[in-house]
Amino acid sequence: RLSRIPYDDFQRFLVDRLKAIRGDKSDDEARTILELTKCHPFYTQQLAAVFWDLCERNAEQATVQRAAEEIIRGLSAAYMILWSKQNRTNRHILAVLSQGGKLQSIRDFPSSTVYAAAARMKKDGVIVRDKEFALEDPFFALWIRQSMQQAAIGLPASKTNGNHSPDGEVLEHPREIHLTHASYNTCSADVDGIFAASGFLDCV
Repeated sequence: RLSRIPYDDFQRFLVDRLKAIRGDKSDDEARTILELTKCHPFYTQQLAAVFWDLCERNAEQATVQRAAEEIIRGLSAAYMILWSKQNRTNRHILAVLSQGGKLQSIRDFPSSTVYAAAARMKKDGVIVRDKEFALEDPFFALWIRQSMQQAAIGLPASKTNGNHSPDGEVLEHPREIHLTHASYNTCSADVDGIFAASGFLDCV
């Protein structure tokens, strides 16, 4: 596993590279990239490369968020396969972690079950632990949040296409739901139920 690069060093590196094509915007855009990737070298390089490509194609329309959306669209099928391989406990943990929650806040399963499941997913490389547990792939976390958001607002993923509104407009920032354990259980006892309710499982 690649170690994360210190934020300040990585931010300066990105600004130096982006300044040639983004000028005064490069500082804010470098910060946005690192906020999404949590300073992970591989995912930062991936996002920066796609963003650079978008800038070259259409500088006025290019945003870091659109670059992230392009990555997620390309990996959507792989993420669905990865999700389908997880059991109910794992999916609940992934849903909570994707929202920035913590394992100790989960009350739907015994603590021993939660931490045993987390240990297995850590061994498999799905999640990591620095100070807290988190998903290894920040784009997978964003995919989970957006999939749950689509289900919660009743929009089929086939029509919203990721972070697009029903009329096809690209949204600048993903509309996220704040997943509390109460709202999670209110929506469904199983995350699959949330996805199925929106037709999400039928269109991937």
